[in-house]
Amino acid sequence: MTTLQNVLLFAHLLGMAAIIGGYAAVAKAPRAVPAMVWGARAQLLIGLAMVGVASSQSWELNHVWVAVKLLIAFVVVGLLEVAQSKEKKNEVAAPLVTAAAVLAVVNVAVAVFWH
Repeated sequence: MTTLQNVLLFAHLLGMAAIIGGYAAVAKAPRAVPAMVWGARAQLLIGLAMVGVASSQSWELNHVWVAVKLLIAFVVVGLLEVAQSKEKKNEVAAPLVTAAAVLAVVNVAVAVFWH
């Protein structure tokens, strides 16, 4: 199971890279590029899978930490989905994309510093 957890962690980090890297690529004129939207979706689903694997192995989980990360991930996905929808209607979405990128970085900080 450790191998599965490591593969999931690797994929989870790729999702984070898609969000942050996607934002860095369009930072001067923020928009919800597909890589960001799919990266956010992947992070949410892979994060849930990681929690499932950890739970099945009876590893100790800080459920508050998991809940905070899950909440932030849902907000990031929601912001990017709404931004993508607004862009299709030629409406302003840059603040939503920027907020999603900032929250993605906050989620990384929660992952690294809260233990």
